[in-house]
Amino acid sequence: MKYSNNCKDLRKELTKNFKVKVYSTKDKGLSINSLRGYSGLIDLLGQSTGEKLIICALGSDEQIITYKLRRGLKITFYSI
Repeated sequence: MKYSNNCKDLRKELTKNFKVKVYSTKDKGLSINSLRGYSGLIDLLGQSTGEKLIICALGSDEQIITYKLRRGLKITFYSI
C-alpha cells in the first residue's frame, strides 16, 4: 500500500497501527525514554525525517521495527 505525505493520513495510520518508543543515551546530552505520538515524533525528528520513518514502518511486515539515528536516538515502532 502506498502512503502519501498527507499528514492527516499518516497520523491516523500511525495511531491505529503502532506504539512508538523513543530512547536516547545520556552521554549524547538527551535523556529520553518515552512513548511518543505523531506530533511528539515530528517535533523531535523534524517533518521530513519523521514522515520517512513512519512510511517505512507502515510498509514493513515486521512486528517490531527499530531505527537508530546518528544523533543517538533509537526509535522503535511496536505493531499493535
